[in-house]
Parts: sequence; C-alpha cells; structure tokens
Amino acid sequence: MKSTQEFTWKEQYEQKQTQYLSQLQQFSLHMLCMPASEIDLTIVKEIEENPMVEFEEYAALPAGNEYNRNQIEQLAQTRTLFDELKQQLALIHGCNMDIADLILMNLDAHGFLADACIDDFIKAGYARRIILDTIEKLKICEPAGLGCRDVKDFILFQLQRLCNPDPTAIRIVEHYLELFYFNRQSERLLLAVQCSREELLRAEASILSCQPYPAQLQDDFAYIQPDVIITLQPALCIEIRQPCYRLKPSSIAMQYEYKEYAKAYVSRIRQINDAITMRNTTLYHIMEYIIQEQEEFFYRHGTLRPLTMQEAGTRLHMHKSTISRAVCDKYVQVQDNVYPMRIFFNNDPLHCGHTQQSIALQIRQIIEQEQSPWKDEEIAKALQHKGIRISRRTVSKYRQRMGVDNYKSRRGYHERKDL
Repeated sequence: MKSTQEFTWKEQYEQKQTQYLSQLQQFSLHMLCMPASEIDLTIVKEIEENPMVEFEEYAALPAGNEYNRNQIEQLAQTRTLFDELKQQLALIHGCNMDIADLILMNLDAHGFLADACIDDFIKAGYARRIILDTIEKLKICEPAGLGCRDVKDFILFQLQRLCNPDPTAIRIVEHYLELFYFNRQSERLLLAVQCSREELLRAEASILSCQPYPAQLQDDFAYIQPDVIITLQPALCIEIRQPCYRLKPSSIAMQYEYKEYAKAYVSRIRQINDAITMRNTTLYHIMEYIIQEQEEFFYRHGTLRPLTMQEAGTRLHMHKSTISRAVCDKYVQVQDNVYPMRIFFNNDPLHCGHTQQSIALQIRQIIEQEQSPWKDEEIAKALQHKGIRISRRTVSKYRQRMGVDNYKSRRGYHERKDL
C-alpha cells in the first residue's frame, strides 16, 4: 500500500506602502532636537575628526541687537561656584583671601562650615577675629548664607535679613526649634513661647518660608544659552543663534586627485550644514507663529492663551512631532527674560480652552474663598460646572504643585482661625 503526499505551492502578492526615513532625514531630525550648546559640541567634534574640513567663525549678530556673540559665549563659559564666590569676595574691601580659600574648601555639601573647621584654622595660626570676619563677608555673597554652622544658624540668618524680622519666629528658632518641628501649633509650644495664637501662626509662616540649606554645592554650573533671541522694539527681530563655527570643505578636498578619498568627508560637512539650515528655518517659523498667536503675552505682558502643537502643525504644515522636537530643551530670550519654548504650548484639549495656569488660578481662588474646606472631589465638580472637564486626581496634582494642604489640614487651620 502506497501513500502519496501532495504539496501545493501558492504565490500571493501583497502591495504595501511603507515609509522609510533617509539617513539625511534622520540626521536632520536628530539635529532639530539639539539645543544650541549641543550643536556647538557636534561641530567641534566634526572639526577634530574630519581631515577635509575648514571652518570660520560666524560674525557677530546684526547691529541693533544688544546681545552679540562674544557676550553670549562669555556667559556660556562654564565656571565653578567657587570661582564665582572668590570673585565676589575679592571685591569686598579687607577680605583675607587666604582664609577665604580655606573656608570655601571646607564647606560641606550644603554650604555649612562646622565649628571644628574654625578650631583647625585657629590651630593653624589664623586669628579668630579675622576668621569670623571672613565668614560674615562670605554670608553676604550669592548664594547668601554660605558659611553658617547648621540649619538652625541659616534659618536665623534668613529671618534677621528680613525688612521686618519677626521676634517670635526668631525666639522659636533660637530656643524651641525642635519643639516647633515635632509639635507645631500645639498648646505646649504656645505656652513655651508665651505668645498669642495669631503671633504663632505668623511666626510659623515666617519660619516655613525659609530655606533649609544655603546651597547644594556642585562641581560646576553653566548659564542657559538661548536658542532664539527676540527684540520687540523698535521693530520685531527674531534671531536664531548660529553655531560657533561655519564648516566648509577644505581646498585639498577640491583637488582632483583627492576627490574620491574626500567624497565621504565632504558629504558629512554638507549634511551638517543642511541640517543646521533646516533646523534654524524650522525654529524661525515656529517662533514667528508663536509671537503672532501669543501677541498679548509678548507686547502687553498679558497671560498666555491656550495653544496646542497640533494647531501650530496645521498652520505651519508640519507634523505635531516635528513641533515637539523643535521646542524640546530650547530657550527663547525676550528682552531681559528667558523662557523655555515649550511653555507657549500650554493647552490640554480636555480642559476646553483653559490653560494650566488659569485652572491652577481657579483652584486657588476656590480654596481661598471657601468658608469650610472643600475636598478635591468637590473642587472638581465646581470646575466641571464651569465647563472644565477635570478629575479629582488632577485637582489633587494641581493642589500639591501649588503647595496647598489637603482638606483635613485646611480644616485644622480654619478651626484654629475661629478660636
């Protein structure tokens, strides 16, 4: 008995359209996401690696713009916090820079100077009076308060610098800080300080407004470099910050015998230049559209109106993701102020034309006008009656972002206020 097997082969053709990005398009999108500082690093790296490249510095920005390239580059230079402090101390008359260097090197991560360090300085032969005098000079530098002994000393320093120092707050920090921390607004603290409840509430507000540390000392910091500089007067001028150098193929690459070898390197130079041109053009059109739509903010110092990236993309014939890439990590300088470009796109479509700032303002107004504390759910319902579709959890996030307590804590505040 024989068994037979039959195999059938069937060919099926399917037509499918798939979009692939070319290498130049991928590189252009990558450059579009870069802020100006990263563009500079990319160009410097290309100068170091590409043997067929020549470069020249860009000229200063056009006349009429008060921010020229040299000023921007000077601001962008990375300097350590110690360099800044030493420069400030050098300007103070009578400051002993030797002791100042010792103090700066012995500050801890929060900017405090331990008493043991002062004892070591005295043992090394420095006069106590000069040491304390130098510490006082350091405290008035920016950031203020560096050289304080601990959190308590720094809070006292902040309270005493106020125009109208609160004597109750100073007395609490000097003698009852631990009791204040663990038993805030308790009867025990009230009896210890011997003040009225209103005075205690004012002192509490003053103490809580203080920062715990003068600084988080880091190795270095850098100034923000604006990618777009806008001048409104006498006429609107939008300047896209150019990279530090302009690349071009070298004269050797143009010679006939080197053309094959130089082909790939010259292609890289053209890719970078084309990507930078495309990036700058995209940023210019987006910024021009933003100024048109946010005219109230730029010309009359008003509030930002609701604006989505989808609207900008539709008007500029770009995809929403292109707008998002273009404004990511970019900053715009308007007169003396610097803003992240992303803040100009501030609308959530579920909130029916209300910006995050306006919703936060309405939540704060509801809380300030409440006779008795409202729960987050009740605030959400009140906003829904105004046409704002918002959940209880979203209200809670807004409230926490503004530093407003929950309804239970606010209820305790209302009870104390009524006493």
